[in-house]
Order: sequence, then structure tokens, then C-alpha cells
Amino acid sequence: MELFSFIPSYSHTGHLLLLVLFIFSGAMGVLGGADLFRSRPLASLPGTLLFVCTSLLFAAGFLWICWFHYHIYLHLPLELPDHFGEMLNRQLALMNK
Repeated sequence: MELFSFIPSYSHTGHLLLLVLFIFSGAMGVLGGADLFRSRPLASLPGTLLFVCTSLLFAAGFLWICWFHYHIYLHLPLELPDHFGEMLNRQLALMNK
């Protein structure tokens, strides 16, 4: 398995998830806007189901981002080149004087 081979699938799935969230949120906005001018809700059950689905999609997206960052943590070396580390230490020593 190639390192970070999951990134293209992550990107495509993320775009799809954003598109679905945009559509669901737009529909909720339309239903909410229509309910502002009515004494009784226009579509109570569909609006509630839409809200629940959108909330679950947001939670799934958050978990997907957590999974992605966990894989970055596991596979990405966070080491500085030697010359950069020395230069950074000199800069920090100068700032601490």
C-alpha cells in the first residue's frame, strides 16, 4: 500500500459529502423560511428528518476528518532537517536573551 493512497478517495468523498450537505442545508433553509410566515409548520416531519440527516452527515464528516488527521499523525514524519533545527535553535536563543 502506497503511503497516503487514501487521499484521492478522501478528497472525492469529501466533495460529495459537501455537496449533499449543501443541498440538505438549502432545503432546510427553504423549509425554515416558509415556516416563518405560517402559523403551523409546513412540513414538520420532513423538516425534522432533514435536520437529523444533516446533523448525522456533519458528525460523519467530523469523524472522517479525525480519521484523516490520525493517518497524517501515523504516517507523516515530523522531523526537521538538521540545518533547519540548528538555525531555529539559534533564533530561539537570540530571542530569549
